[in-house]
Amino acid sequence: MLTRADVLAAGGHVESVPSRRILRRVASLFRPYRSQVAVVAVLAVVYSILGIANPILTKTLFDRGLFRPGGHHNLHLVYVLGAVMIVIALLLGAISIWETYLTSVIGQRVMQDLRNGLFGHLQRMSLRFFTSTRTGEIQSRIANDVGGVQLVVTGTFASVLSNVVILAASLGAMLFLSWQLTLLSAVVLPAFVLMTRRVGRTQRRLARETQRSLADLSVITEETLSVSGVLLGKVFDRQRSAIERFEEESERLAGLRVRQQMAGRILVGSMQAFLSISPVLIYLVAALTLSGGTGLTAGTIVAFMVLQTRVVQPMNSLVQSSIDMTASLALFERIFQYLDLSHDIVDDDEAVDVDSERIVGAITFRGVHFTYGDPAAPTTNGAAARDTGWTLRDVNLEIAPGQLAAIVGPTGAGKTTISYLVPRLYEATTGSIAIDGMDVRRIKLSSLARLVGMVTQET
Repeated sequence: MLTRADVLAAGGHVESVPSRRILRRVASLFRPYRSQVAVVAVLAVVYSILGIANPILTKTLFDRGLFRPGGHHNLHLVYVLGAVMIVIALLLGAISIWETYLTSVIGQRVMQDLRNGLFGHLQRMSLRFFTSTRTGEIQSRIANDVGGVQLVVTGTFASVLSNVVILAASLGAMLFLSWQLTLLSAVVLPAFVLMTRRVGRTQRRLARETQRSLADLSVITEETLSVSGVLLGKVFDRQRSAIERFEEESERLAGLRVRQQMAGRILVGSMQAFLSISPVLIYLVAALTLSGGTGLTAGTIVAFMVLQTRVVQPMNSLVQSSIDMTASLALFERIFQYLDLSHDIVDDDEAVDVDSERIVGAITFRGVHFTYGDPAAPTTNGAAARDTGWTLRDVNLEIAPGQLAAIVGPTGAGKTTISYLVPRLYEATTGSIAIDGMDVRRIKLSSLARLVGMVTQET
């Protein structure tokens, strides 16, 4: 039976994880920095509240300062409100800089934790995982997948928070000024939300296919441009075939990139077109409202239009952020697949440190069987035991302290495998291996690494 690690090692993919579960896990990455996130949230709220202050002050400045009933100007009020609006603008700039700095710090720390966690987890995987994983696949996960989520991690979470607060505050202020004009501005929002969800699902699927294509390109590059790959290509005249493979996958990747770029363009273009047309509609409704004698003033219309422009940018940003975040779920899913791989060779609960000064170096194998395939498939009796699935079958040997032992046999007989089993680079399927009578599984891996020295045949 294939394990999760086997499927991933072969370059396949496991069943897709629900979006909510991935989002909860992504949110947990920010938990160590919750105090800084709280500060960013407070700054976003303050920024949004101050942001609607100037449009409201603009209404007052127009209605009570510049265009008072009777035609008299209140220049003192204009000066005071103008000064307040300048101070607010300066505060908004300072808050924006502070928020951007904190967002960058939090995002880069999360990215650092993600890279370090993935690298550390892979370092503790057994040799079996690396020998069965396609060349270039691991590098692609670390470089392409982790690098691909950087924009989302470092900017999107703060952008979404800030834009949601700004949008809510602006819509609230618009309702306060005129519910009729606000209803006209918000009537198409449900349609845009539905379109965003549909585009997001498409983007996630395309992102998953794109990352697989990038991984395949990495595999082809590693296989064909390594020293052994180039040698084989020249000896067997396979350069043309390698070039064709690379060009075919590169063309597929280019097509996927174009589809990714275009997936959300219709939605964003439609929204931008509506928001560009909406001022004309607002002027028309305002004219009809004024003719009905509802008390709508010039200051209200100007303030409403200012707030309308404040709604445009957050809506566009939220649509794009939603598309980017949904697409990035495919990348997070691939990263978490590697983080969820279990370590098959770990310290036993009763494992101990061993003082190397007290070890004399006697090595014993007792009834050792080993297979590089699925350990559950072969058995030690019957026809399966005689099958070639076993690399080692019923190996028994003793090497005395200080003895120079040479293991001789044809290629594939298991000579290197025997040397791998002593330091537990692989785990014996059955049987036991001991150093000075102590089973190697009872010795901590860090201690075992100090006891066993190795010079590999690749050195």
